[in-house]
Amino acid sequence: MPEKVVEKTKRPPAQNKPASSQASRDASGQAFATRLQKLCADFDDLRKDGAGIQAYDDVCAKLAQANAEARKKDERASRLEAEVEQMRRDNEAVTRAFENRFKAWDTDQSQRVRDVEELKTLRISSRRYEAKAEEATQSANQLQYEVDSYRNQAKSLEGEVMGLKDKLDLKSIQWRQKSEEVGRYKDMLKVLQDDLGRLVLNPAKARDVFNSLATQIHDLVWSHFNQAIPDPAAPINVAGPLSRIPLVPSESNAARCMRCAFAEAVIAQQLVASIFRDQYLVDDDTQVHLSGLFQSLEWLDKVHPASATVIRCQIAKISEDSGKMQELPTQAANAVREVLRPWLRGDIQRERELTEALRLVFYDALVLWKDLQRTSQRAEAFIELDGPIWDPMADSKPDYDAVPREDGQSEQHPSYAMIHPIAVLFPKIYVGVDDECDASDDEGGDEDVLFHGYALFHTQAAVMAASKEWTQSQPYQRPIRRRTSEHGRRASVLAPKEAAAAAARVNGILPTSPETSYSQRMAASQAPPPGTRARDSALAASSLSSNRSQRSGSGSGVGGGGGGM
Repeated sequence: MPEKVVEKTKRPPAQNKPASSQASRDASGQAFATRLQKLCADFDDLRKDGAGIQAYDDVCAKLAQANAEARKKDERASRLEAEVEQMRRDNEAVTRAFENRFKAWDTDQSQRVRDVEELKTLRISSRRYEAKAEEATQSANQLQYEVDSYRNQAKSLEGEVMGLKDKLDLKSIQWRQKSEEVGRYKDMLKVLQDDLGRLVLNPAKARDVFNSLATQIHDLVWSHFNQAIPDPAAPINVAGPLSRIPLVPSESNAARCMRCAFAEAVIAQQLVASIFRDQYLVDDDTQVHLSGLFQSLEWLDKVHPASATVIRCQIAKISEDSGKMQELPTQAANAVREVLRPWLRGDIQRERELTEALRLVFYDALVLWKDLQRTSQRAEAFIELDGPIWDPMADSKPDYDAVPREDGQSEQHPSYAMIHPIAVLFPKIYVGVDDECDASDDEGGDEDVLFHGYALFHTQAAVMAASKEWTQSQPYQRPIRRRTSEHGRRASVLAPKEAAAAAARVNGILPTSPETSYSQRMAASQAPPPGTRARDSALAASSLSSNRSQRSGSGSGVGGGGGGM
């Protein structure tokens, strides 16, 4: 009998089901597998025996029935699992809806509480605003009442305003007439000032011109003497204040700076002696005939300055037509060249260039000072070391501090701000100076200074370096003993250089300031020819006294009107 092939029923693949349904299916599957094994064992026994065909059919029928039941159970389990999954999703949806609704309710509740609080605040504010509105209404009513009163007053004042407007128009017409009259008077005053030769002082412009002139002189001297010269040891005429400048016969930076400073000081003296003077009547005959007028002008300047100013302006205007006036720049340039010629010996081209440049400088200074002579305020140039007060911070040239200081040599400053310099590089210009008051008087102060000028101070680096270089170049001298005239007893043994300086100060040769001792010894060691020293002494004396001996009340300042600068 043919064997029947038992087809095993394939179960559908397991799906993702809940844990409870999966456990039940596992239990039923295990029971079914046990029964199937038992049936297979019985089938094998029947087939071995060969007589269990009927039993085999029964077993097959039972097996088919069991498979059908198993499929039904699987379908039912699948439906149950789908229902459970749908119920779970519905539960989650309901839960989320509840949570969202609860959150919305909670938010609405919080907003409702805030709205209630805000409503309370708004009610309180509304009461306040109502009170303020009542006050504002009362104030508005009061203001309206005042406005009405002002409007009534304005209506009453309109007539007065119209009358005042007519008066204002009349005053405007009168003011225009007065302005035209003032303009005519100004034109007449300008004509009168032109006739008198009088100019108006412009201090700012004059100060700028003086500063430009000083810079021009410094650049000129620096370009010619801040370099090697043919003979640094050539004897130069040093006398008076010029002897305080430490001239060193070398080509060091300090020596060149001192030569430049000496040249500037010589030019400054020549400016005061020849250019910056009260009058320019250089004709001898005219000077003799007008000597009495000058004396009267001195007296008139004290009792009636306005009349004296008119006379001074007239004299200055007449002096412009003098033929010798044009010769002053050339004469001044030649005088400076004669003093500085030893340093230019052998260089004819350089000497000519310097002379021509000096002539142009003196010409510019003459043009400036001629206008200063024709103003109402008096002007005077000072180069005295003991007269004006000099400020080492504002009146010094920075180029003379450019020499490097040696190690251990710190920058020295005086114990007081204002000191006397060792040389004047450009005169100090004062305005409104009286004969009976000195230019250094504290009452005048900086208010009378038109231009501060420039000077050379012993605290500057170039001066200190040149002084040290000159001191080191001097030969050693034996110690000396000397009876001092101050104490009437013998002084102790001094060092050679200190003893010489002390002796010179005691005898009145030098001032007591230490910065002047070396220059006097240097001047004595150079020993210039007798004739040249006498000529230079006369030049220095004339430069120091010219502004006082020849002063006759001339005005100063740069003219700002009437044809001035």
